[in-house]
Amino acid sequence: MVSTPAEAVAQLQADPALGVAVVEATDAAVPHVRRQCRNRVLLPERAVVRTRAEDDAFLVLSDAYYPGWRATIDGADTPIHPTNVLFRGVAVPAGEHEIVFTFDPPTWRNGVVISGAGLVLWIGIIIAAVLVRRRDRTPIERIQVD
Repeated sequence: MVSTPAEAVAQLQADPALGVAVVEATDAAVPHVRRQCRNRVLLPERAVVRTRAEDDAFLVLSDAYYPGWRATIDGADTPIHPTNVLFRGVAVPAGEHEIVFTFDPPTWRNGVVISGAGLVLWIGIIIAAVLVRRRDRTPIERIQVD
């Protein structure tokens, strides 16, 4: 484990064939075991991985670590750790588990809320303008012909 990305880069450059994950700033125990995963479903915004290990393990996905990803192990939230500078990893307990990574950035949700509020405001302004225009019209007097 290292505390900064610079330390992670230095450790990876010192021994590129290290074969282990360099994990940044975590309290999780990172075991030195190698296991493989099966039944992977990889989509741009979701990844599902099923694992089976006799010992605690650390799963590393070679996708970019980026804020907005969240992970669950068997439905329970688990922290994602920056691994090997730009990848993401999670500590996985021994046994058979399903790990689900979901991309749900707060910026996207904030954008939807702001856009929705803008749309509601725009519709309100249009309705107010129509109502004011109708109110300000003077009725056309009927012309009587004798």
